[in-house]
Amino acid sequence: MIFDTGWARRANTPRYENHPSLSPEAARWLVDHGAKLVGVDFSTPDLAAKHRASRFNWPVHHVLLGSGTLVAEHVTNLAALHGQRLDVMVLAINVAGSDGAPARIVVRPCEG
Repeated sequence: MIFDTGWARRANTPRYENHPSLSPEAARWLVDHGAKLVGVDFSTPDLAAKHRASRFNWPVHHVLLGSGTLVAEHVTNLAALHGQRLDVMVLAINVAGSDGAPARIVVRPCEG
């Protein structure tokens, strides 16, 4: 599941980091309905930094990653893909000792 909220238009502006987010319940729903990847067009599916409590523990990431669902952040150029079922390929760099990496995401319409 890749979400195009239109937020990527705000990249490189002060407003970009006051982005929308998913609730842990929404993340659980996505996992329960078979999502293998959750992509968002902003910096994190969790709360924006200015809305986090002091002991914030990344609950959406824990739900998704703890269930084996990948997270893709800062996804752009999504408008042409609206309403289509897609094959998504995440071509990431393997960075030893890291919990994330830059990636090229390639999509194509599903056949059949």
